[in-house]
Amino acid sequence: MNLIRLLTLCLLGMAIASSAAASTQPPVKTNPLLGGWELRELHWQQNGKTHKLAPAPGGFLLLGEAHYSISWITAATPREPFKVLAGPSDAEALSAFRSIAFNAGTYTRDATTLSTRARIAKVPGFEGGQQFFRLHLDGDVLTLTLHDETYPDGSKPDWAGKLEARMIWHRAK
Repeated sequence: MNLIRLLTLCLLGMAIASSAAASTQPPVKTNPLLGGWELRELHWQQNGKTHKLAPAPGGFLLLGEAHYSISWITAATPREPFKVLAGPSDAEALSAFRSIAFNAGTYTRDATTLSTRARIAKVPGFEGGQQFFRLHLDGDVLTLTLHDETYPDGSKPDWAGKLEARMIWHRAK
């Protein structure tokens, strides 16, 4: 009987100690951006004029804890399929290359900014380059506004300070 009481008290003490230790741990913060996002609208301002693609012809953004992959169709008109899928002509390949944008790599964020660093880029030589987005999350709608870019050598593109591109993404279902 004494052994049963002793075991019961030991188990109760372990449960209380475990509960107290768990309650002193900081709460786990999750990144609300994690997952897949579909591009719904693309707006950009250049030389005082606003342009809009809505609905956007297509785009996908994947966000992990520290890595991202982004791709979107930049053409306002539907992309033409290759006549021979495995063997496009030079003109078809050039048209396809010009109609899509993509990068993948790492990112950091705070409450209002998302900063990316490309490891893979559509444009050869941009690997290591950075893009800077203003960030706004409203439920399942993520707005990213590209407002700055830095090339791997530290220089800026000609459009720096003259162009902004606002992308409206909806959480993929």
